[in-house]
Amino acid sequence: MKQTPMASGSSTTTSHHNRDIAITDINQDIIRTHIFCVSSQFHNICADESLWKALCDSNWPSTKAETVQQIISSFPSAHRSFFSDSYSTIKYHIDIPQNFSGIPAPLGPKLEPNERLIFAIDIHYGNEIIYSKVVVRTPWSNWFMSSPLRLDLPNKNERVKTKIKFQVEEMRTYKARMENNMRLSCILIDPMKKRAVNLCSRRPVVVWQHPSAGEILVHYATFMAAGVDNIGGFVKCGVDVICEGKNGWLHIKEICMQVEDLDGKILSWKDSMGILQEAMTKGDRVKDQIGKEKKMYQLFQSRKGYNILNPLDKNRT
Repeated sequence: MKQTPMASGSSTTTSHHNRDIAITDINQDIIRTHIFCVSSQFHNICADESLWKALCDSNWPSTKAETVQQIISSFPSAHRSFFSDSYSTIKYHIDIPQNFSGIPAPLGPKLEPNERLIFAIDIHYGNEIIYSKVVVRTPWSNWFMSSPLRLDLPNKNERVKTKIKFQVEEMRTYKARMENNMRLSCILIDPMKKRAVNLCSRRPVVVWQHPSAGEILVHYATFMAAGVDNIGGFVKCGVDVICEGKNGWLHIKEICMQVEDLDGKILSWKDSMGILQEAMTKGDRVKDQIGKEKKMYQLFQSRKGYNILNPLDKNRT
Protein backbone atom coordinates (compact mmCIF):
# COMPACT_ATOMS: atom_id res chain seq x y z
CA MET A 1 0.00 0.00 0.00
CA LYS A 2 1.47 3.35 -0.94
CA GLN A 3 0.45 6.82 -0.01
CA THR A 4 -1.29 9.01 -2.53
CA PRO A 5 -0.29 12.70 -2.35
CA MET A 6 -2.80 14.73 -0.40
CA ALA A 7 -4.53 17.48 -2.31
CA SER A 8 -5.16 20.79 -0.60
CA GLY A 9 -8.37 20.64 1.45
CA SER A 10 -8.96 16.94 0.71
CA SER A 11 -8.88 13.93 2.99
CA THR A 12 -5.89 11.58 3.12
CA THR A 13 -6.15 8.62 0.73
CA THR A 14 -4.14 5.50 0.01
CA SER A 15 -3.96 3.44 -3.16
CA HIS A 16 -4.38 -0.35 -3.24
CA HIS A 17 -4.66 -2.28 -6.51
CA ASN A 18 -5.39 0.99 -8.38
CA ARG A 19 -8.28 1.79 -6.06
CA ASP A 20 -8.26 4.88 -3.85
CA ILE A 21 -9.23 4.32 -0.22
CA ALA A 22 -10.16 7.32 1.89
CA ILE A 23 -8.83 7.43 5.44
CA THR A 24 -12.45 7.72 6.59
CA ASP A 25 -13.14 4.27 5.04
CA ILE A 26 -10.70 2.62 7.47
CA ASN A 27 -12.13 1.32 10.71
CA GLN A 28 -11.47 3.94 13.40
CA ASP A 29 -10.18 1.35 15.90
CA ILE A 30 -7.52 0.34 13.36
CA ILE A 31 -6.57 3.98 12.84
CA ARG A 32 -6.24 4.67 16.53
CA THR A 33 -4.58 1.44 17.73
CA HIS A 34 -2.38 0.45 14.79
CA ILE A 35 -1.72 2.96 12.02
CA PHE A 36 -0.98 6.01 14.17
CA CYS A 37 1.26 3.95 16.46
CA VAL A 38 3.60 2.49 13.83
CA SER A 39 3.98 5.22 11.25
CA SER A 40 5.79 8.49 11.99
CA GLN A 41 4.16 9.94 8.89
CA PHE A 42 0.73 9.18 10.28
CA HIS A 43 1.81 10.70 13.58
CA ASN A 44 2.32 13.95 11.68
CA ILE A 45 -0.98 13.57 9.89
CA CYS A 46 -2.59 13.04 13.29
CA ALA A 47 -2.16 16.75 13.97
CA ASP A 48 -3.94 17.68 10.73
CA GLU A 49 -7.30 19.29 11.57
CA SER A 50 -8.74 18.38 8.16
CA LEU A 51 -8.27 14.67 8.93
CA TRP A 52 -10.19 14.88 12.20
CA LYS A 53 -12.91 16.97 10.59
CA ALA A 54 -13.29 14.31 7.88
CA LEU A 55 -13.59 11.59 10.54
CA CYS A 56 -16.22 13.59 12.45
CA ASP A 57 -18.18 14.40 9.29
CA SER A 58 -18.15 10.72 8.31
CA ASN A 59 -19.29 9.43 11.70
CA TRP A 60 -21.68 12.25 12.59
CA PRO A 61 -23.09 14.19 9.60
CA SER A 62 -25.09 16.32 12.04
CA THR A 63 -21.85 17.99 13.14
CA LYS A 64 -21.54 19.60 9.70
CA ALA A 65 -24.14 22.16 10.83
CA GLU A 66 -22.60 25.63 11.06
CA THR A 67 -23.65 26.03 14.70
CA VAL A 68 -21.89 22.82 15.69
CA GLN A 69 -18.80 23.61 13.60
CA GLN A 70 -18.35 26.91 15.41
CA ILE A 71 -18.54 25.18 18.77
CA ILE A 72 -16.13 22.38 17.82
CA SER A 73 -13.61 24.94 16.56
CA SER A 74 -13.45 26.34 20.10
CA PHE A 75 -12.48 22.97 21.63
CA PRO A 76 -8.80 22.74 22.79
CA SER A 77 -7.79 20.70 19.72
CA ALA A 78 -10.93 21.37 17.68
CA HIS A 79 -12.19 18.25 15.85
CA ARG A 80 -9.50 16.06 17.38
CA SER A 81 -10.79 16.85 20.89
CA PHE A 82 -14.38 16.36 19.80
CA PHE A 83 -13.62 12.98 18.23
CA SER A 84 -11.76 11.84 21.34
CA ASP A 85 -14.71 12.79 23.54
CA SER A 86 -17.45 11.39 21.32
CA TYR A 87 -16.24 8.27 19.54
CA SER A 88 -15.94 6.04 22.60
CA THR A 89 -18.72 5.31 25.06
CA ILE A 90 -18.86 6.00 28.78
CA LYS A 91 -17.10 3.49 31.01
CA TYR A 92 -18.99 2.25 34.02
CA HIS A 93 -17.35 3.28 37.27
CA ILE A 94 -17.64 -0.33 38.46
CA ASP A 95 -18.60 -3.64 36.88
CA ILE A 96 -22.20 -4.83 37.04
CA PRO A 97 -22.88 -4.41 40.76
CA GLN A 98 -24.14 -7.22 42.98
CA ASN A 99 -26.10 -4.76 45.11
CA PHE A 100 -27.76 -2.92 42.23
CA SER A 101 -29.80 -0.02 43.56
CA GLY A 102 -31.23 3.31 42.58
CA ILE A 103 -30.59 6.34 44.76
CA PRO A 104 -31.52 10.01 44.43
CA ALA A 105 -29.69 11.79 41.66
CA PRO A 106 -27.45 14.76 42.53
CA LEU A 107 -28.67 18.28 42.01
CA GLY A 108 -27.92 19.59 38.55
CA PRO A 109 -25.59 22.51 37.86
CA LYS A 110 -26.84 26.06 37.71
CA LEU A 111 -27.16 26.81 34.02
CA GLU A 112 -27.21 30.39 32.84
CA PRO A 113 -30.37 31.48 30.94
CA ASN A 114 -28.44 31.97 27.69
CA GLU A 115 -26.28 28.87 27.99
CA ARG A 116 -26.75 26.40 25.15
CA LEU A 117 -26.63 22.63 25.22
CA ILE A 118 -26.48 20.85 21.87
CA PHE A 119 -27.70 17.34 21.07
CA ALA A 120 -26.37 15.87 17.81
CA ILE A 121 -28.30 12.75 16.74
CA ASP A 122 -27.26 10.48 13.86
CA ILE A 123 -28.56 7.08 12.79
CA HIS A 124 -26.74 4.87 10.30
CA TYR A 125 -28.04 1.72 8.68
CA GLY A 126 -24.98 -0.06 7.34
CA ASN A 127 -23.12 2.64 5.45
CA GLU A 128 -26.25 4.74 4.87
CA ILE A 129 -27.08 7.75 7.02
CA ILE A 130 -30.85 7.55 7.53
CA TYR A 131 -31.38 10.31 10.09
CA SER A 132 -29.41 13.35 11.22
CA LYS A 133 -30.58 16.15 13.51
CA VAL A 134 -29.20 18.91 15.76
CA VAL A 135 -31.30 19.99 18.74
CA VAL A 136 -30.48 23.13 20.74
CA ARG A 137 -31.79 23.70 24.26
CA THR A 138 -31.44 27.10 25.94
CA PRO A 139 -34.49 28.17 28.04
CA TRP A 140 -33.27 27.27 31.52
CA SER A 141 -36.29 28.56 33.45
CA ASN A 142 -37.21 26.96 36.78
CA TRP A 143 -40.25 25.37 35.14
CA PHE A 144 -38.16 23.95 32.31
CA MET A 145 -35.45 22.56 34.62
CA SER A 146 -38.01 20.82 36.83
CA SER A 147 -39.79 19.18 33.89
CA PRO A 148 -38.76 15.67 32.71
CA LEU A 149 -35.85 15.52 30.30
CA ARG A 150 -37.30 14.17 27.09
CA LEU A 151 -36.31 14.67 23.47
CA ASP A 152 -38.99 13.68 20.96
CA LEU A 153 -38.08 13.51 17.29
CA PRO A 154 -39.07 13.85 14.49
CA ASN A 155 -41.76 16.52 14.65
CA LYS A 156 -45.26 15.36 15.51
CA ASN A 157 -46.96 13.49 12.65
CA GLU A 158 -43.70 13.53 10.67
CA ARG A 159 -42.33 10.35 9.13
CA VAL A 160 -38.78 10.04 7.84
CA LYS A 161 -38.55 7.83 4.77
CA THR A 162 -35.25 5.99 4.43
CA LYS A 163 -33.65 4.27 1.46
CA ILE A 164 -33.96 0.88 3.18
CA LYS A 165 -36.49 -1.50 1.61
CA PHE A 166 -38.92 -2.94 4.13
CA GLN A 167 -41.76 -5.43 3.91
CA VAL A 168 -43.98 -6.35 6.86
CA GLU A 169 -43.59 -10.07 6.15
CA GLU A 170 -39.82 -9.67 6.62
CA MET A 171 -40.12 -8.51 10.24
CA ARG A 172 -38.15 -11.42 11.72
CA THR A 173 -35.35 -10.89 9.27
CA TYR A 174 -35.30 -7.19 10.00
CA LYS A 175 -35.04 -7.75 13.75
CA ALA A 176 -31.66 -9.43 13.28
CA ARG A 177 -30.63 -6.94 10.63
CA MET A 178 -31.48 -4.00 12.89
CA GLU A 179 -29.32 -5.48 15.65
CA ASN A 180 -26.38 -5.87 13.28
CA ASN A 181 -26.72 -2.79 11.09
CA MET A 182 -28.48 0.11 12.82
CA ARG A 183 -26.07 2.34 14.73
CA LEU A 184 -27.01 5.42 16.72
CA SER A 185 -25.08 8.36 18.12
CA CYS A 186 -26.63 10.85 20.54
CA ILE A 187 -23.91 13.33 21.46
CA LEU A 188 -24.33 15.99 24.11
CA ILE A 189 -22.16 19.05 23.43
CA ASP A 190 -21.46 21.70 26.06
CA PRO A 191 -20.12 24.90 24.43
CA MET A 192 -19.17 26.44 27.78
CA LYS A 193 -17.13 23.48 29.02
CA LYS A 194 -15.89 22.69 25.49
CA ARG A 195 -16.61 19.02 26.01
CA ALA A 196 -18.86 16.37 24.48
CA VAL A 197 -20.08 12.88 25.34
CA ASN A 198 -21.89 10.15 23.43
CA LEU A 199 -24.90 9.34 25.60
CA CYS A 200 -25.97 5.95 24.22
CA SER A 201 -24.70 2.63 23.00
CA ARG A 202 -23.89 2.66 19.31
CA ARG A 203 -25.65 -0.68 18.83
CA PRO A 204 -29.07 -1.73 20.15
CA VAL A 205 -29.36 -3.44 23.52
CA VAL A 206 -32.73 -4.88 22.47
CA VAL A 207 -34.93 -4.96 19.36
CA TRP A 208 -38.63 -5.65 19.73
CA GLN A 209 -41.03 -6.28 16.88
CA HIS A 210 -44.78 -5.81 16.63
CA PRO A 211 -45.78 -7.84 13.56
CA SER A 212 -49.45 -6.85 13.53
CA ALA A 213 -48.62 -3.14 13.62
CA GLY A 214 -45.64 -3.43 11.29
CA GLU A 215 -43.41 -1.64 13.80
CA ILE A 216 -39.97 -2.33 15.23
CA LEU A 217 -38.66 -0.67 18.39
CA VAL A 218 -34.86 -0.38 18.51
CA HIS A 219 -33.59 0.52 21.99
CA TYR A 220 -30.17 1.96 22.82
CA ALA A 221 -28.94 2.51 26.37
CA THR A 222 -25.98 3.57 28.47
CA PHE A 223 -25.85 3.30 32.24
CA MET A 224 -24.28 5.98 34.39
CA ALA A 225 -23.40 6.24 38.05
CA ALA A 226 -25.47 8.62 40.15
CA GLY A 227 -25.39 9.86 43.71
CA VAL A 228 -22.70 10.97 46.12
CA ASP A 229 -19.24 10.24 44.68
CA ASN A 230 -20.96 8.18 41.95
CA ILE A 231 -21.29 5.21 44.33
CA GLY A 232 -24.32 3.01 44.89
CA GLY A 233 -26.79 3.86 42.16
CA PHE A 234 -27.25 3.85 38.41
CA VAL A 235 -29.53 5.54 35.92
CA LYS A 236 -30.26 4.64 32.34
CA CYS A 237 -29.91 7.08 29.46
CA GLY A 238 -32.02 5.48 26.75
CA VAL A 239 -33.08 6.22 23.20
CA ASP A 240 -36.02 4.47 21.53
CA VAL A 241 -36.17 4.44 17.73
CA ILE A 242 -39.55 3.24 16.43
CA CYS A 243 -39.58 2.23 12.77
CA GLU A 244 -42.39 1.08 10.51
CA GLY A 245 -42.83 -0.27 7.02
CA LYS A 246 -44.75 1.95 4.64
CA ASN A 247 -45.15 1.47 0.89
CA GLY A 248 -42.25 -0.96 0.84
CA TRP A 249 -39.74 1.31 2.61
CA LEU A 250 -38.48 1.66 6.15
CA HIS A 251 -39.70 4.84 7.86
CA ILE A 252 -38.54 6.31 11.17
CA LYS A 253 -41.71 7.05 13.08
CA GLU A 254 -40.37 8.23 16.43
CA ILE A 255 -37.13 8.87 18.32
CA CYS A 256 -37.31 9.46 22.06
CA MET A 257 -34.48 10.07 24.53
CA GLN A 258 -34.87 10.19 28.31
CA VAL A 259 -33.04 9.43 31.56
CA GLU A 260 -34.74 7.19 34.12
CA ASP A 261 -33.99 5.62 37.49
CA LEU A 262 -34.79 2.14 38.81
CA ASP A 263 -38.24 3.25 39.92
CA GLY A 264 -39.07 4.07 36.29
CA LYS A 265 -39.12 7.80 37.07
CA ILE A 266 -38.09 10.05 34.19
CA LEU A 267 -35.52 12.42 35.68
CA SER A 268 -35.87 16.18 35.30
CA TRP A 269 -33.59 18.30 33.18
CA LYS A 270 -31.93 19.57 36.35
CA ASP A 271 -31.15 16.14 37.80
CA SER A 272 -30.31 14.64 34.41
CA MET A 273 -27.86 17.39 33.52
CA GLY A 274 -26.07 16.90 36.83
CA ILE A 275 -25.45 13.25 35.91
CA LEU A 276 -24.74 13.79 32.20
CA GLN A 277 -22.29 16.63 32.72
CA GLU A 278 -20.52 14.62 35.43
CA ALA A 279 -20.11 11.80 32.91
CA MET A 280 -18.98 14.27 30.27
CA THR A 281 -16.19 15.89 32.29
CA LYS A 282 -15.10 13.10 34.66
CA GLY A 283 -16.18 9.84 33.06
CA ASP A 284 -13.69 7.52 31.37
CA ARG A 285 -14.21 6.44 27.77
CA VAL A 286 -13.88 2.92 26.36
CA LYS A 287 -14.42 1.10 23.08
CA ASP A 288 -17.77 -0.43 22.18
CA GLN A 289 -18.98 -2.53 25.15
CA ILE A 290 -22.25 -3.81 23.72
CA GLY A 291 -22.03 -7.09 25.66
CA LYS A 292 -21.90 -5.28 29.01
CA GLU A 293 -24.58 -2.82 27.94
CA LYS A 294 -26.97 -5.67 27.12
CA LYS A 295 -26.32 -7.30 30.49
CA MET A 296 -26.84 -4.00 32.28
CA TYR A 297 -30.09 -3.47 30.39
CA GLN A 298 -31.40 -6.91 31.32
CA LEU A 299 -30.46 -6.40 34.97
CA PHE A 300 -31.93 -2.90 35.03
CA GLN A 301 -35.23 -4.05 33.54
CA SER A 302 -35.47 -7.15 35.74
CA ARG A 303 -34.96 -5.07 38.90
CA LYS A 304 -37.78 -2.81 37.75
CA GLY A 305 -39.99 -5.88 37.18
CA TYR A 306 -40.59 -5.21 33.48
CA ASN A 307 -40.66 -7.88 30.80
CA ILE A 308 -37.16 -7.60 29.31
CA LEU A 309 -38.26 -9.41 26.15
CA ASN A 310 -40.87 -6.76 25.41
CA PRO A 311 -39.76 -3.25 26.47
CA LEU A 312 -43.15 -1.80 25.52
CA ASP A 313 -44.93 -4.05 27.98
CA LYS A 314 -45.16 -2.04 31.21
CA ASN A 315 -47.09 -4.79 33.02
CA ARG A 316 -45.25 -6.19 36.00
CA THR A 317 -43.98 -9.73 35.54
